[in-house]
Amino acid sequence: MAAAGMAVAVVLASCGGTSGYTFVRSSETDAFFKVPSDWERFNKKEILVAVDLSDSPGANEGFKFLEAYDAAPDPSIDHVIGAELPNFPVVRAEVRQLTPVTRDRMSLQSIRNALFPIDELFQNDQVDVLAEEDVVLDGGVHGLRLDYNLSLAGNLTAVAGNQILRVTQIGLVDPATNLFYLFWVQCTADCFQQHQRTIDQIVDSYTVKEQ
Repeated sequence: MAAAGMAVAVVLASCGGTSGYTFVRSSETDAFFKVPSDWERFNKKEILVAVDLSDSPGANEGFKFLEAYDAAPDPSIDHVIGAELPNFPVVRAEVRQLTPVTRDRMSLQSIRNALFPIDELFQNDQVDVLAEEDVVLDGGVHGLRLDYNLSLAGNLTAVAGNQILRVTQIGLVDPATNLFYLFWVQCTADCFQQHQRTIDQIVDSYTVKEQ
């Protein structure tokens, strides 16, 4: 039995029309999604170690759930934390406990900028926002979904060596603004196009069940 206060990822074998996928559920926060069964999983401890936060009580307690999956033939935690450009899809899901300060500051703007400083990058012509839509789930969980291209060379012009990262990002808060849910899929723009069908299935599967 899991200790009190710990988030547990439950991975369920898929069946029927979803053959080849596993379902992942955060038992404490009821966030659900599915990923291909052969993608490499990285757990909370591995991710926190990679970003030098494993010894931080605040990080361990603040993340109620933290997992990632890498589709690369040679999966690496560096693809997950942004140290290397992912040429295959990477999925990351997290649920954070909001502090009193972050609760007060939570807004659609902060949700939009949770992964990258989108507003600032847009002003510098480093981001092309392809789509932005409100998300409202049963039970009052709400937020934004963003689809965008991010230039890693400083701008979105067609210059030699300009690498474009494609991201689909979902950010949500619960009705009481106690929990922040962040879910994203990213890889190079070419990779995203090649794996669009799989990525769409993953993103469309993400939801938060009513508590």
